Amino acid sequence: MKYFSISYLPILVLICLTNPVLAQQAEESANSSNPFIDQAVEDYNYALENEASPYYLQQLSYNVAALNQNYGNYDEAFKYHKKRLNHILADTSFGINMLASAYNNLGSIERLRKNYSQSESYLNSVDLTHPDLDPRQKNFITINYSNLYLAENMPLKAKEKLDPIYDEMLEELKDSELMVTDLKVFKLEIEYVIEPTELRLAEIEELIAQMVSEIGEESPFAEQQRKRLERLRAKLQD
Repeated sequence: MKYFSISYLPILVLICLTNPVLAQQAEESANSSNPFIDQAVEDYNYALENEASPYYLQQLSYNVAALNQNYGNYDEAFKYHKKRLNHILADTSFGINMLASAYNNLGSIERLRKNYSQSESYLNSVDLTHPDLDPRQKNFITINYSNLYLAENMPLKAKEKLDPIYDEMLEELKDSELMVTDLKVFKLEIEYVIEPTELRLAEIEELIAQMVSEIGEESPFAEQQRKRLERLRAKLQD
């Protein structure tokens, strides 16, 4: 079974959790006790105590990590992404793609924690030339490199990473309108950071409004995007 990391952008953490409780989660505070996170942790601990298989444990630890990441609880997300990596390392049958997914998610969360050197170290842990590495997995890692370079204020390097795979990724993600839209926003954001213009900002705002409308105005994602837009608007004033 192939496992693809889909957490290279904030929206993808939401999409990967194909669970109807997402709409209800919008009402929960990122800093308060969250029943869905609590349940995910309980499920993981129960499986751990009952010596579940590494495959089941890595999936449950990923669920906890993704939920925490969605709510901005990055330290907890890192802890459970690390647990997931350890479960994968404990069973050599997982193969390169599962391992790559774990390192990719750790690279992503370390970027969000602003630990940029650690983020790059995790991403560098994946051999992108490995013959068994799925091209889609490689592209997700490449996008995370691009995200990292943008976070480090190297937009030209971010653009250099993203541009060669952009059209291919649009095709790969075509069945998910949200993922396609978020990828378009990311590309526009890189171009905007390189050359801030009112037109580009308006395009970004329109696309983000589409995503927020679908996910929910009161969702953690919406709050993240409002802060994102605030940072981008400030560039026009510099």
